[in-house]
Amino acid sequence: MVVPLFSSLFQPQPWVVIGDYNAVSSAVEKFSIHPINSPATSEFNNMMASSSLQDIGLAGSNLPAQIRGKHLVRLNLDHSRILLSSRPPMAIGYIPFKFEEMWIGHPSFKDLAASVWSLPFYRDLQYILSMKLKSLKLRLKSWNKDVFCP
Repeated sequence: MVVPLFSSLFQPQPWVVIGDYNAVSSAVEKFSIHPINSPATSEFNNMMASSSLQDIGLAGSNLPAQIRGKHLVRLNLDHSRILLSSRPPMAIGYIPFKFEEMWIGHPSFKDLAASVWSLPFYRDLQYILSMKLKSLKLRLKSWNKDVFCP
């Protein structure tokens, strides 16, 4: 019987049960011209209730804050893949600059670096160095996209 299996898996931490149970909890879930099987639906709902399982859906409103769910492209008529993520969404914004060693071997790298380094900046040496590095970073990011990721 299914119920003892789920009961024995219970841990005091969140967990997810996903599967193709060939049963639905209501007629809304069925995409067929055939009527739902009431005894199977009742048995499925009883199993869910007695196992303390909750259908959280994937619309997002019933999901805990740290879990996101999404239906992916349907591969066949009655199954679709599901992507669940428990990681917080990454904020899009500041991405740290990383100098790529492969740039040094490119024929145009030295000319690019020399042209940026020859830009005139006026003030104290710390400011000049800071502005040259900032300018080089911006040019390298743009150059990298043009040369290595066309």
